[in-house]
Amino acid sequence: MSTYTINAAKHVTPEFLPLFQKATGDAFVTGEVFDKSMERICGYQDHLTNAPNYPTYFSILYAFTRGNTSSLPDQVEIMKHNCRDLAKNVIAFTILCDGTPMVYQGREQHFSGAHDPDNREALWLSDYDTNTPLYELIATLNTLRKHASPVDPEYLNTQASPILKGLGEMAFVK
Repeated sequence: MSTYTINAAKHVTPEFLPLFQKATGDAFVTGEVFDKSMERICGYQDHLTNAPNYPTYFSILYAFTRGNTSSLPDQVEIMKHNCRDLAKNVIAFTILCDGTPMVYQGREQHFSGAHDPDNREALWLSDYDTNTPLYELIATLNTLRKHASPVDPEYLNTQASPILKGLGEMAFVK
């Protein structure tokens, strides 16, 4: 299966997107729209196979760090150096919750992925260590997700529902 990613899709002429999707045939096309607006993201899902759920990403970040999304780069740096368990929680939620999981290239190496030019950090500079805690967690969660689908054919279509919302914790069932 072929896949394509349109970086900064929100800066592409909207009329072009369905033409591009059609021209790719059966390819999986992701249009990156780095935006907090659910309405804006949903509009792109009408024309492309996939648009990352950045509105949820920002909500997750806020939920796990109790921070302010305007200070995203600072929060990521704090998490990077001090709060590996928080990073693990965000990754677990991202991979196991609804939709197509997307993880920033370099997150498994605990790169910050802050803003230009750091949101495209060179992966080869880390020697691509496959023994980092986040790499191992992502591999384990991918194995779990792959296992869940054959066990329950409706797993991928079942929406996650919160079963616990506390002051400092959340639990979901899927």
